[in-house]
Amino acid sequence: MGYSFRVGKNKIQGIVRETGEAIWKVLQPLYMAVPTPEEWLLIANEFNDICKMRNCIGSIDWKHGRIKFPPNAGSLYFNYESFHSMNLLGVADANLCFTLIDVGAYGREKDSSDFSNTSLGKAFSSGDLNVPPMKNIPGTSISTPLYLVGDETFTLKPNLMRPFPRRELDFAKTVFNDELSSTGRTIQCTFGLLTKKFGIFQKAFETNVEVTERTIKSAGAMWE
Repeated sequence: MGYSFRVGKNKIQGIVRETGEAIWKVLQPLYMAVPTPEEWLLIANEFNDICKMRNCIGSIDWKHGRIKFPPNAGSLYFNYESFHSMNLLGVADANLCFTLIDVGAYGREKDSSDFSNTSLGKAFSSGDLNVPPMKNIPGTSISTPLYLVGDETFTLKPNLMRPFPRRELDFAKTVFNDELSSTGRTIQCTFGLLTKKFGIFQKAFETNVEVTERTIKSAGAMWE
């Protein structure tokens, strides 16, 4: 004789929350620990070999995780694409693996000003991510900062490269933009693989904000 049990929504959310927290706690130090200075240099060498982008240590962008409208949230999670979302800020290496993620930003916060306000952006600016300050461009004696590559929505910084504005383009700048765009596709491909691997990203999260954040983080930690 079979038995069936009904589990309440709050109970299920509690289970998911605790599971997500445990996954992040165990797997993040193993698969998404902050790289050492030596590991950053290896990542830079891979970008040079694979993408021909010198001294790049990552491709960065935002991904919207679609969510149901949170109670009393107003327009905080309503993004420019006209749906509610929580943002995943990801950094990927040349092998389409996440090196760093930052989860939890409001859906409307997907523009150039917000990278500096994230914990990831603040850690980069304060030097807390073990990134070596300078490195010679391969084959030269010219030293430059190691940097991330982002699209035109990001603000140009010593550690974040973006395309030249379209109104300023000449031949050399167009070639540079093409190379940068090619490198920037690594994070888009990584997001695409994440969505394909975890079907939950293909529809709206139905859990509360806290559980959704932990679910997204645990998926990132399980990526490898």
